[in-house]
Amino acid sequence: MIVAESEYLKGVPSILPMYDKSLVIELLDEIDEAIRRIKRRFSGITEADDFIRNDDGLDRLDAIGMMLIAGAPTPSGRGS
Repeated sequence: MIVAESEYLKGVPSILPMYDKSLVIELLDEIDEAIRRIKRRFSGITEADDFIRNDDGLDRLDAIGMMLIAGAPTPSGRGS
C-alpha cells in the first residue's frame, strides 16, 4: 500500500532530512505489507495449538515465521 509521504513522516523529528526519505518510505511500505500479510495469516487462529493442529496451521506458522525472518534487521541495517 502506497501511503503519502506526509502520513508516514508526520511527527518525525526534524533530523530525518539527513536520511534518504524515499528509502524510509519504501521500508515503511514493506513493513506495512508484512503486517497485513501476518494479520491475514493469523485469521482463524484462536489459540497457539491451532498452529500445530493440522497442515494448514503449520503452513500458516511457517509463512508467518518467514515474514518475520525476512524483515529481521541485519548488520547492514536492512532485512534479509
